[in-house]
Amino acid sequence: MKRQENFEQLEEKINFLENKVSKLELVLQSSFDVLRHHVSLLAKGEPADVESIQKGLPYKEVFSKDLDDYLLQYPDSCVLDVRTDEEWSLGHIEGAIHVEVSQLENTWDKLSIPYDKKILVVCARGVRSAWACHLLFSLGYKNTVNIEGGMMDYPGEVLR
Repeated sequence: MKRQENFEQLEEKINFLENKVSKLELVLQSSFDVLRHHVSLLAKGEPADVESIQKGLPYKEVFSKDLDDYLLQYPDSCVLDVRTDEEWSLGHIEGAIHVEVSQLENTWDKLSIPYDKKILVVCARGVRSAWACHLLFSLGYKNTVNIEGGMMDYPGEVLR
């Protein structure tokens, strides 16, 4: 009987993960479609610059070296740090909200971040934060910014 319960729990977890992957696939597919379009423009010799390509992504990108200036330009924005607890403890941006990327989908509604607020998402290098931007987009947030280079390239002061 215990073995049957374990299999049922495992099947439940597989279904849960499959649902998450399906949502992410839809968001990623739309981004790839936009990128394919811009590549085809370039192949035809038509202009397509980085900014126009980024407009097709569900998020903007800012280099971490420019983050402090960006925060001055958009003082009402929110910094969301999606690194692990251990990474967070090594140093984080003052005022940042911390939610590990693996917990984001389950806890985003508890954050009480308005849907129209600009959210600057940071991780260690910019990979998990890009994934988090896609996830936030699928949850209804349309004003997210991935911090490219992450905390590894961030030259500003951090809290420990």
